[in-house]
Amino acid sequence: MNLENGSKESRVRSVTRALTILKCFNSHPHMLGITEISERLQLSKGTVHLLIKTLEEQGFVEQVAENKKYRLGSVVYELGMTAVGDLRIPSRARLQQMNYEIAMPCYLAINIGNRAVLIEKAEPVNAFMVVMQIGAILPYHASSMGKILLAFSDSSIQENLMDSFELQALTPNTITSRELLKKELEEVLKQEYALDREETLPGVFCAAVPVRDGSGRVVAALSVVAPSTTLNVENYWKYLPVLKKYSTHITRDMSYIPRLDGINT
Repeated sequence: MNLENGSKESRVRSVTRALTILKCFNSHPHMLGITEISERLQLSKGTVHLLIKTLEEQGFVEQVAENKKYRLGSVVYELGMTAVGDLRIPSRARLQQMNYEIAMPCYLAINIGNRAVLIEKAEPVNAFMVVMQIGAILPYHASSMGKILLAFSDSSIQENLMDSFELQALTPNTITSRELLKKELEEVLKQEYALDREETLPGVFCAAVPVRDGSGRVVAALSVVAPSTTLNVENYWKYLPVLKKYSTHITRDMSYIPRLDGINT
């Protein structure tokens, strides 16, 4: 796809087709082959091959070695991270305040495409060995933040997301049944918090709450992470008011002030 050559109309058509190909990956399945894209968009395989190779060269898609199919590439997630700057900026200071208050690692994650992605963090200087990097991909079925993002997604999006990953057993505590995961998500919706009971990593416990935007829509998940000797099923409830307080602060910083329901500021 050489944009320097050809008429203006053909260049615009090529760009439009390339963008349409990218949109294909936003619905299940999230890995597609040339034939699947060709049939879905009613384009010739030759045209799709040319466009997909150009997108691959630029990092917008990547080929999976095992099955030779394609999925969204790192550039898409980098652009997504840039697009959420309005959320990262107000959350950074709040995570640092929360980290100072409870002396535990604090994290913020959002949905980018079909992945739960860590976008901001604050960690104590003497943080324990499990340290997550910004841009880390979180398991929807095991992590507390992944469960929040999955539970509060629209039903159709939730189904697509659940079809996009395997219920892999990361620890003996990981939920590996779709039926049990759905029950867990129903509980998350009711109680408005989620737990990772050593489901992602042995010896690591997490609690998370939703973060809303100005319309009240859940746009992120805020969590605290600690060794299970420090944070566990017996005491996690003590940290929920802190999580909810800072979730409210982040929402307020995005120019929406909800009622605090008795939470001290």
